[in-house]
Amino acid sequence: MSSIHCASHLQERNKVFSIALDTALPLMQIQYVGPLLFGAYEFSDTNDIVLKADDTDGDTTTVLTITTDATYTTMGKVVDAVNATGVFRAFLIGAKRADTSTAKFADVANTTCRTDNGATMFANPDTDTAILGFAFTNQKFTYRPNGGWDTFTKGWTKDVNCINSLKMLSATLTIAAHANVRIYQCNDEDKAAALLLWSQDLASTVEELHGDTVPEEIFISCSRGNRLLIQFVALTASDNLTGCVIRCLGHTEDVAAGLVPDSNYTGCV
Repeated sequence: MSSIHCASHLQERNKVFSIALDTALPLMQIQYVGPLLFGAYEFSDTNDIVLKADDTDGDTTTVLTITTDATYTTMGKVVDAVNATGVFRAFLIGAKRADTSTAKFADVANTTCRTDNGATMFANPDTDTAILGFAFTNQKFTYRPNGGWDTFTKGWTKDVNCINSLKMLSATLTIAAHANVRIYQCNDEDKAAALLLWSQDLASTVEELHGDTVPEEIFISCSRGNRLLIQFVALTASDNLTGCVIRCLGHTEDVAAGLVPDSNYTGCV
């Protein structure tokens, strides 16, 4: 498995990163915000996400088991189930609500998510090779204790006032890979179906998409309040995205406050 190559930083008003598609990509952010001392999750080969919270070790009392191959078979159902607990919360990063959740997540042992920013749940690069995605988004959890965990303040920065844009996307495919790149806007507040903004088959091993004149111009933008999701979809069952690398140039801007600080960028972790 290739290692992740990722650099997220400001370049004027931009955010730049490069990522190997056979790397575990961020699917969902999760955080425990309940009153108990420990909050954690795990994902196992049984396709179950197990949420746990207790005052002992975070590995004793189960709050909810989310069966991604049975009841909770889409990413929208998974994130809604997490948020319905009232003590855990989550938002999507590299997936649409309608995407299947079965065989989607990478296995992870018991992992705390009772932290300031929560924890990232990643895609499984070994089984989830047909659809791989990442996002430009301003979503971020904050959780700041105020005199102790029994009296805390919690925040959730969202895309409500933000315009997420893509300026340039460069894809380097392997000879064996054939993919369609799709760009969606996803309104995670109203839970509407993702809107396909643009789609194109990648016909060569090296493909670059950018504005009409120069790469620094806006190529495509979401409407205000939407996450910009970029997905690569294998064209046939035999296509393998292993070894493919994409490079992106884009930015997130708050229409009221101006440029969003780079620390709020959760599209690539």
